[in-house]
Amino acid sequence: MGRLPLYLLLLILPLAVAGQNIGMGVCALLLFAQIYRRRRELPWRALKREIGAPVAASLAYIGWGLICSAANPVVPFAESGSFAFGYLSWALLPPVVFLAQERLDGTNIRGLERCLAAAAAVLGAVAISQLIFGYRLEGTHFVEAIKRARGFYSHPLTFAYVVLLLVPVGWIGVLRRPKDRVYWVILVAALAGVYASNSRTVQAVSAAMMVIETVLLARGRSRLIAVALIVAIGVAAAVTDNPMKERFTRTATEPAYDVKSGYKDDRLAFWDVHWTMFKERPFLGHGENITTKYRTPYYEKMGLGSLERKYEAHDLYLQILTNTGVFGLAIYLGWFGWMVRRAWRLGRDGWLGGRMACTALVMFGVAAVTQNAFQDSDVRYALTILVTGLLLAPAPRR
Repeated sequence: MGRLPLYLLLLILPLAVAGQNIGMGVCALLLFAQIYRRRRELPWRALKREIGAPVAASLAYIGWGLICSAANPVVPFAESGSFAFGYLSWALLPPVVFLAQERLDGTNIRGLERCLAAAAAVLGAVAISQLIFGYRLEGTHFVEAIKRARGFYSHPLTFAYVVLLLVPVGWIGVLRRPKDRVYWVILVAALAGVYASNSRTVQAVSAAMMVIETVLLARGRSRLIAVALIVAIGVAAAVTDNPMKERFTRTATEPAYDVKSGYKDDRLAFWDVHWTMFKERPFLGHGENITTKYRTPYYEKMGLGSLERKYEAHDLYLQILTNTGVFGLAIYLGWFGWMVRRAWRLGRDGWLGGRMACTALVMFGVAAVTQNAFQDSDVRYALTILVTGLLLAPAPRR
């Protein structure tokens, strides 16, 4: 069986929630079979010593979310089951894989890179085709839609934050190994997805990362190639008529562009409303099963009752504060900080994947200021795959 479960986990990345759940079910059966075969030599001590802290933090986050939901009598606690189920794979997949699989090394990482390139190629190809033809998947049928990439996911921003995690893998790989075609496939596909998703935040964060990593990592010929590529992309975006240029230009020149509220940007309205909600219940939060109906009175109190977009916070951190209070955010930041630290230490030890993961996590953390990235199940799946790879890597040196 070997690395087959890991290959499958990567290959189902382009699928939507239903497909990912089916794929994870198959992978779970394979992983538990591997655990059974290794039952007399399972690395329990290493599990506790090396990754016990993030596993405990992720389970504590789910438990605290259920407590916060139960403590709010206004919303039905029974609906919290979907929250717990949706987050269990994030909490349990990494330790299950850790127990079932041998550590990663140079001899078997190549197969994983190729699987990731195949998944990225699917994402990139679908993104460009949707940008050209304007369609989306609805059930088992393709229907007409706006010319903006969403892949097989439910929303373009979901797609954008998934491909965001792929950009540093391709870019850093190309900077370090410019002749490696696998990294070029990942890079081109990821950039195509970022462009076609039309997410200004993801595009800006990706561009900033490419410049910063070029300054920090590239030397000699690699730096020349990187600078030439950045300049070519910038010139092409500036001199041609394209959705990315139009969106940035209109945002800068038309204050009311795509704004439905009285704020300069609708996200400011979302933030204002959710900050008010947080102040009302700063410690226990409002629970994880908040609906539009529940949010509506808060929008009305802010004079936004007629606003069509009575959306979530569109800020990962503010949404956690609203749902689970300061303690919930502290748990999440503890988990996320642990992962960033492990990735940084692995990169410091010379593992290229550690550098890629550290950069991807930092990008995710920055971009999440304008989107509920962690609360999105497809994005959370991609994040789970990333941190699972981090935990399978050889333990970093002290």
